[in-house]
Amino acid sequence: MTAALCFNCGEMKFGVLPACRHCKVQEAIAPMEVGIWFSDHHFTINTLKQLGIVIKEINSHCDDPMTCFTTFLYYISQNVSDGPTLDLKEKQKEEIESILTKFTLPDVVFEESDKWGSKKKVKRYSDYKKTQEIKTRNFKYITAGLLLLAVIIFVLLQSLYH
Repeated sequence: MTAALCFNCGEMKFGVLPACRHCKVQEAIAPMEVGIWFSDHHFTINTLKQLGIVIKEINSHCDDPMTCFTTFLYYISQNVSDGPTLDLKEKQKEEIESILTKFTLPDVVFEESDKWGSKKKVKRYSDYKKTQEIKTRNFKYITAGLLLLAVIIFVLLQSLYH
């Protein structure tokens, strides 16, 4: 089973999709790719627990779950050189920076997980997204090729029988 970080309460949970056993919230606030990025597919349990402390601290100074989550991602984007980047409006950025000035967050040591035995680790959400885009593009080409092959076979069969 995969260990993942609950973006709502900061506790560890089993799997990205199931509801958190601590707060009972199912992750609807983040895309699945982000949930996978913050799981033991990519980071050690120790790193995920440190990130949980960051989430708990942010949540204690923020009421809106989406603002808390965006603040968490902003913190990651500002403190991790290969972390996800955010495209925020100026007003939203000011609100997040205002929240972050109220307290000091711990430094997180990012350790890659070796649980899944992968030689190449995806360090950035953007790398993961690029990998998915390549897979999707390849699937589209294969599908188009098979469709073209089916049309050619259909035309040949039609010409044989007429």
